[in-house]
Amino acid sequence: MVVFLLPGFDGQAQNIILNELSASVTNSQVDNYGEFEDWIEVYNGSKSDVNLAGWYLSDNPAKPLKWRIPASNLKITTILAGSCLLLWADKDTMQGPDHLGFSLKKKGEYLFLFRPTKDGPVLEDSVRYGALSPDQSFGRCPDRNNEWIVFKHPTPGKPNICVPDKKRKVKRIPLPAPADPLLNGPGISRIHCNIH
Repeated sequence: MVVFLLPGFDGQAQNIILNELSASVTNSQVDNYGEFEDWIEVYNGSKSDVNLAGWYLSDNPAKPLKWRIPASNLKITTILAGSCLLLWADKDTMQGPDHLGFSLKKKGEYLFLFRPTKDGPVLEDSVRYGALSPDQSFGRCPDRNNEWIVFKHPTPGKPNICVPDKKRKVKRIPLPAPADPLLNGPGISRIHCNIH
């Protein structure tokens, strides 16, 4: 069963979240027109398909309803249950309803996602990200309670892969054999060197 969440529909929380974004794409993910564009990944954690037509995205706290996702192609704006949808933040709305009327700032900013209800739009999710280097992304790490982290290798349209925190590596140095009591040599204890 497909659930279409349209303006004026007061549905229950749909578990729709912002999952990953990239604000400085120069040589990685391309859109459906072969162009390097900023992108936003929205994840549907519910058990039903959800259409984002009528939802709002904004990067401006003073204009929370900056961009309304159009209902011109439900196949493009529907997120399947347990899946994600890429939206292109490229200011090129002529390329389809999954192309937003704004782009993301490389230096960082806020991003808001609002769902429509009969009483008006309700904030569904938001995030503030900092400056991103070219072809990096900012996304949720499922291995760390969905903490937002910088990804050196973005995963648009795929599960987020979190690289474990770098820990000090312990390098074991080969030790000489125990001292020969007949030679009266000193004993040597084990030594561990921490390599940063």
